[in-house]
Amino acid sequence: MKREEQVRLTKQKLLTAADQLIVKEGYAAVSVERITKLAGVSKGTFYTYFKKKGDLMIALSQHRFAAINDQISLLVNGDPVEGIRHYLMSYLKVVTDQSTLAMVRSWLRFILDPSNG
Repeated sequence: MKREEQVRLTKQKLLTAADQLIVKEGYAAVSVERITKLAGVSKGTFYTYFKKKGDLMIALSQHRFAAINDQISLLVNGDPVEGIRHYLMSYLKVVTDQSTLAMVRSWLRFILDPSNG
C-alpha cells in the first residue's frame, strides 16, 4: 500500500472513531485516548494528524459539510435565489439527519465555546 493511501486510511480511522464516540456521548465526554483505542492507533498517531482534539472536531464538520460546500458554486453560477434555497435545503438535510444531530449539537457547542471542551 502506498504511503499516501496509508495516511488517508489512518486519518479516516480516527475520524470514524471520533464520529462514533461523539455522536454517542458528546464531544466533551470523549477523550483522545478513547478515540485512538477505538481507531486502533497510538495516541502519538493522533497528534501526527491533529494538534488537538478541537482540530479533529473541525475536520469532522468539514467532512460532514463537504458535499454542501461543493455546491457553493451554484450560488454564483446560476439564479442566486435558487442557489441559496438549494444550499439551505441541503444544509437542513445534514443537520436534521438523526445520525448527525448529536454531532451537530457537539459542533455548535464547540464553536460557541471551544474552551468548554
